[in-house]
Amino acid sequence: GVDQLLRRQQLDQQLSQCIVFWGQLSAFQTQQNVCYEAKQNMAVSYCTNNNILIVASATGTAAVKPVPKWDLKGRLQNLEAKFNDTENNNRTLEERVKHLESVKDCLESDNTQKVRQYENVQKELDETHGKLKEALMERESIKTTLNNKIGDLEFQLTQKNRMLNSLQQDYDAATQEVAALKRTNSELASAHSMSEAKIASLKAMLDSKDIMLDSKDTLIEDLQTAKMKLEQKNADFVERLRAGEKLRRKLHGQMQDMKGNIRVFCRVRPIIPSDNSKTDDMPHIKLEDGNKIVIFTRPELMFFLWKKVFRLYFKHFCRPRFEGWSYKLEATFIEIYNETIRDLLGNTGATPEIRMVASNSKEVYISNTQKHEVKSVSEVYRLLSMAQKQRAVASTACNERSSRSHSIFQLKIVGDNSATSEKTQGILSLVDLAGSERLKESLSSGDRLVETQNINKSLAQLGNVIAAVAGKKEHIPYRDSKLTHALMNSLGGGNSKTLMFVNISPLEKNGNESLNSLNFAAKVHNCHIGVATSKKTKV
Repeated sequence: GVDQLLRRQQLDQQLSQCIVFWGQLSAFQTQQNVCYEAKQNMAVSYCTNNNILIVASATGTAAVKPVPKWDLKGRLQNLEAKFNDTENNNRTLEERVKHLESVKDCLESDNTQKVRQYENVQKELDETHGKLKEALMERESIKTTLNNKIGDLEFQLTQKNRMLNSLQQDYDAATQEVAALKRTNSELASAHSMSEAKIASLKAMLDSKDIMLDSKDTLIEDLQTAKMKLEQKNADFVERLRAGEKLRRKLHGQMQDMKGNIRVFCRVRPIIPSDNSKTDDMPHIKLEDGNKIVIFTRPELMFFLWKKVFRLYFKHFCRPRFEGWSYKLEATFIEIYNETIRDLLGNTGATPEIRMVASNSKEVYISNTQKHEVKSVSEVYRLLSMAQKQRAVASTACNERSSRSHSIFQLKIVGDNSATSEKTQGILSLVDLAGSERLKESLSSGDRLVETQNINKSLAQLGNVIAAVAGKKEHIPYRDSKLTHALMNSLGGGNSKTLMFVNISPLEKNGNESLNSLNFAAKVHNCHIGVATSKKTKV
């Protein structure tokens, strides 16, 4: 804005100078015209004056005294006088002509110079006139720009005034706030004085506390030294405890080996509460050592016994262990119905099959089954309840609700020791065996007949497998039945333990069946399947 104002002032000065120059040029042209006319008048006057002189001279010669015609001498004198006057006039005229020619040349030269000056002045005048027009146009442009700028400045001024009013209001509010802050400051000053007094008293207390802390620092150093000693003793005790735990497990395994890895219990129905106390603890089942445990039972005892097992083992596996072990538990539940394996916990879309873990291994697993990770007893109960609804049951002449299949609940336990980097794996198999039936007593027919035949065949094959294991035969017929084939890992080898519950009827009419069951239990009890060893691997 300031630059445009300065530029406008410069253009105004240039315009004023151009106007003055234009006036001077006009005056000069007028003066030149006057001079030119004066020179022409002078030349005319000069010629006129000469003519007047010539006329006057002629008039003078004509004034000669007249001479009579007869006076030839007088006439001759007059002629001579006229001739002399004429010659004088001629000479005078020639001189005048020469003078006029010189004057003419001077006037022409002066006129040429004046014309050139006029042309130059006219050219300068045209240039000045063009510059003047440009200056006027630029002046109008600058004037328009300045007017626009003035409008903008006026708008900005209006905005500034509004802002100034707003700032004035803010200033007034700030002034009020400052006044309030001053009042608050005075209040804080008084509070500060009180705080300083309180701080002084606290400093006095702190000095006394420092004295106490100095004595406590010495006590803390003594306690830290004692703590280090106790931690060292604790580490020694933990190491001794681990060694004792290993020895305890070893001795416990030896004791179980002396008792036998196949244990048989016999129960007579009905079950009464006083009989339950003997099953509260099962210390001979140790899954954390990597053993494969199988428990055979009948439906009447299945849920009662299984719940005790689950409570025992979840209490064992879920509690913090000083040895550094942590466990992961996975559950599967299948049934063998008419030599066909069915998944009771879901349907993967494919038929479950028994497969070998590896081509050079004797261990088997059941494929195409759903595995459920469990972390509490309630989750296991939920799976058992879901599976129980899928079981194959029917009514026979012997039982109103008779199991028509064998069920196998397997709990796979994988242990990981963060302290020793050891890993272990064990499998607990809970087997619910369908009871053997005599056809003449169960009166089975149709589908029930086929089911009874398959049940009796699989139970007989189970007895054959146990007998073959007891007789230490080279060939064990595991594959003759889906039941024995599925339990191949737990029935054979030196890394398995078996617990069987035989349930017999107290009625006399079932004496033959009870005797057969007791004979089968005695056969199983007398079977020895080797020494169960702990299977742990270093990672």
